[in-house]
Amino acid sequence: MSYSKMSKSLKLRVGLLALILVSACQQRAVLSDAKSSEPISLYSKWQLIELNGRTLQVSDGLKTPVITVEKEGRISGNASCNNFFGSFETDNAFRLKFSKMGSTMMACNDMSLEREFLQKLEVVDNFTLSGDTLSLNKARMTPLLRLVRVK
Repeated sequence: MSYSKMSKSLKLRVGLLALILVSACQQRAVLSDAKSSEPISLYSKWQLIELNGRTLQVSDGLKTPVITVEKEGRISGNASCNNFFGSFETDNAFRLKFSKMGSTMMACNDMSLEREFLQKLEVVDNFTLSGDTLSLNKARMTPLLRLVRVK
């Protein structure tokens, strides 16, 4: 094999290896549902239905909390009174960590739902997906937050 053919072959292999490594290092949150083998995705808009094991109760004048999870590693949403935003990291092992969280600072009549919701987001370290239901968890405890996909 001539030097130029060997050089092209080596460049091709190195390029292919680089592509594989870059693909492997990207955040992934598209998984397979064990029951149906259909791909399910964390990237969506989610509405809170359960907080710390309790069915959600929203006071008059407040919004039901929502989270939008974006492929770029960003989240945003409404915590019932204020809008919030931040970053997240995840992997193929259902690990999840929110960070760099911030929010607007409006005062509402009842801030208890918002405070609890945002506090739970801070300690989430993993998630489970079952169809259109997302559970945000801490270790192996009961889900801290349970949400449904907004269609």
